[in-house]
Amino acid sequence: MDGIYTGVLLMPILPFIPDTEENILSIVSGASKAEAKFIYPVSGMALRDRQGEYYYEKLDEIFLDMQQRYISTYRNQYTCTASHVRKLYEMFTKECKCYGIL
Repeated sequence: MDGIYTGVLLMPILPFIPDTEENILSIVSGASKAEAKFIYPVSGMALRDRQGEYYYEKLDEIFLDMQQRYISTYRNQYTCTASHVRKLYEMFTKECKCYGIL
């Protein structure tokens, strides 16, 4: 027996916060060191009703002035996804392939 088949649920990847190339590469490298077999990424999140209100409240507590950046970028959109998500995903999949991670 080879052990337990484990992986990483990488979600949500929040715009402007952990959505840097360095962070994504670090997560893939760490997953490899931990012998993860897969990483399942989900970029962005929904900001509907009270969910958005709660998220913005927490942004103010943890990341000063981040709420205004979200509001000016996403306004009243249902979902928010980083503008460079495609580039991040391409880099992410390439890195996973190098480590043999699904």
